[in-house]
Amino acid sequence: PLALAPLVLAACGGGPPEVPLAFQPLPICAEPALRALEERRDARFAEWAPWAARENAGDRAAAWRALARMGRTVDLEGRDAELLALARSERDPRVAIEIAFALPRTRCTTAETWLLEALRHEDGRVRAGAARGLALLGGAPPWQALLAQLSDEHPLARADAATAL
Repeated sequence: PLALAPLVLAACGGGPPEVPLAFQPLPICAEPALRALEERRDARFAEWAPWAARENAGDRAAAWRALARMGRTVDLEGRDAELLALARSERDPRVAIEIAFALPRTRCTTAETWLLEALRHEDGRVRAGAARGLALLGGAPPWQALLAQLSDEHPLARADAATAL
């Protein structure tokens, strides 16, 4: 098998094929300040928000992961609309997947709004995450929106919508 490696590289133009950005893993933010904030379990929105607004996608993803772990202990200080604006401003689908995981685990009253919007995201993995997130919100899921996802082109989005229903 290793003897074929030069042939494979030659077929790819002499180097390994370029991996599309959407499939590249995000760098992990290991800054002690974010880890300390996450471990406190009594964070306030004002302390967390600057992390979610950072330029680096890995830092933003880490911030949303931290928010998911902090969950309902985070005091949103009545700034749910600001949290929704942060989520809406995200353009990296890898970070949007983290948002779909985090929002249902908070006390954010606008989580359903973003998740319903994310069902129309261009990336099927984000749509799948949104379907899972809607199921986690509790109460009756928006069955009409999830029912529409059953015909999604992305198999994971279809499967997660079916599971959510």
